[in-house]
Amino acid sequence: MATINNIKKRASEIKNAYEPESVTAEDVGGVAYDLAEVAEQQAEALSDTAEGTDLALRRSDALQETLVGIGAEGGTVQDAAAVALAGGTGLVATDVQQGIKELATAIFPVTASFYEGNTGTFETGTEVTPLLKLDIKRNGVNVQSSSTVSVNPPEDMEVTTVSNRKVITYTGEPLTSGTHTYAIDVVQGGQHAAPLTAEYKFSYYRYKGALSSKPNTANIVAAIRALPKELSTVTTLGQTTLEAGKYYLFAVKGTVNLIVKNAKSGGTIDIPASDKGTCIVPQENGVGDGNTYSWVIVPASPNTWYFQITNS
Repeated sequence: MATINNIKKRASEIKNAYEPESVTAEDVGGVAYDLAEVAEQQAEALSDTAEGTDLALRRSDALQETLVGIGAEGGTVQDAAAVALAGGTGLVATDVQQGIKELATAIFPVTASFYEGNTGTFETGTEVTPLLKLDIKRNGVNVQSSSTVSVNPPEDMEVTTVSNRKVITYTGEPLTSGTHTYAIDVVQGGQHAAPLTAEYKFSYYRYKGALSSKPNTANIVAAIRALPKELSTVTTLGQTTLEAGKYYLFAVKGTVNLIVKNAKSGGTIDIPASDKGTCIVPQENGVGDGNTYSWVIVPASPNTWYFQITNS
């Protein structure tokens, strides 16, 4: 005969299954069946009197009927618990009621995710006002109205309910620089959902790419801005393949001594002074007067080769 603790342990294993699809109906049904047996055991314990027998049997029958209904017509453990508990303690003993509640919570934990949000990495100077909309469910059912949401740090973060959905709105001045990380805690039915994190990060673009011909250094800013770009604070470049006859232009924010090396031998490639330098590159978002960028042109070779860029 399974104990409540054993049933709770198995329910926890179902809840924490590494691959949710590995949980079978037999797993869930087995836990539910054992709960029914607990009720039946209570019936036997109370069989000394006619009144006790009648009460215990009604408890057992009610519990078994509702638990058997878990798989019928889309029923869930939560449905079974609700029906069983509707009859009051006269039908289901207190410890079994608690067992059903704990089983329902374990098998169908509360989940939280971002339904909509504007998190991400932005160019420094871009004005961003955090806005997050949450999706909070238990067993596929929206439970937002009975959930509580808290944000850390809480400053300037307001939680409201709009159209039965929790919405987190930033009420302070727009974010424009640095990194801002918010931890979001969702609680429903006394259970915490897996933590959510919202991050707003600001950075500058770096530019890099292969070219079929050597760029005109007299108009290096235009050449740089025509390159593929990415928001990044990294001022180095790992091993990169350069096809025969191709040049490579690399530019990063700041005054940096960019050093080109042969990625295979580790040897430093001598770069003429005319093929490296600094310049002012306007921001893509038009904020400010531009920033100082360091750039270097990696020379072409008759053969495909591998290079990397370090700095000092």
